Amino acid sequence: MNGKIKSFLDLCILFLLLIGTLTLIGWFFHINNLVKISPHFAAMPICTAVCFILSGLLLLVTMIPRNELNKNWSMPLTRALTGLILFISSAYLVEHIFSLDLGIDFSAYHQVMCSNGRSAINSVIGF
Repeated sequence: MNGKIKSFLDLCILFLLLIGTLTLIGWFFHINNLVKISPHFAAMPICTAVCFILSGLLLLVTMIPRNELNKNWSMPLTRALTGLILFISSAYLVEHIFSLDLGIDFSAYHQVMCSNGRSAINSVIGF
């Protein structure tokens, strides 16, 4: 793999893992500045932060060169991470389309920090 492309992918992995982790820390410790980038913007929901982390892990796993040592676990892990991201984003999409509450948005946590906990439809489609 080209050195510039690998560096760019490494930065993407770092960004995804860092943003997702900092947002979860913000939610669990009620640090408003970690959940919103500005007081005027909506907060990132917990499930979106989880999808950021899962996407970073998926990118990390797919960048590991396959050899005899990791061929038994890398493909199942890739499939599991992909399935989890698809499940979470599909559940959110069903919530939006049918105006349902499937309980995946941790509404009790979101109410503490004055957020509805729903991801924006463009975020859901992005995952």
